[in-house]
Amino acid sequence: MAQKYNLSLFLSASYNNPEREIAVIRTFHRRRVDGLIVASSQFSAEYEQRLSHTNIPVVLINQEAETQVEMQHRVDVDDYAGACQAVEHLITLGHHQIGYLGASNRPRSNRNRLQAYHDTMARAGLPIHPDWIQI
Repeated sequence: MAQKYNLSLFLSASYNNPEREIAVIRTFHRRRVDGLIVASSQFSAEYEQRLSHTNIPVVLINQEAETQVEMQHRVDVDDYAGACQAVEHLITLGHHQIGYLGASNRPRSNRNRLQAYHDTMARAGLPIHPDWIQI
């Protein structure tokens, strides 16, 4: 598709290595790319700061950045709706003792998913036991 519009596409894999990801950002910046799409496994404050200084448009895929920088945009998963659907699916299969296993390294996502779990279980009139929740 990029070729159709006379564009070039650069792709790099970091293999979940944050230092490698920052090095790739520096390289792309030196090559004067027009924009970045970042699907990083880890998004540190240093990473966010480096991106904010590139002065090029950045699209973050499913990231929980602490601040909103003017040239940073996001494409996110609807964690709340997804968790509601997951719990509803288990209920339609006949399950009534449903637990929640969260991810502590993604606080915003975890908070939304946990709220969806609580709300969906309440709507179904099903009990929630604290022992069934691990964050």
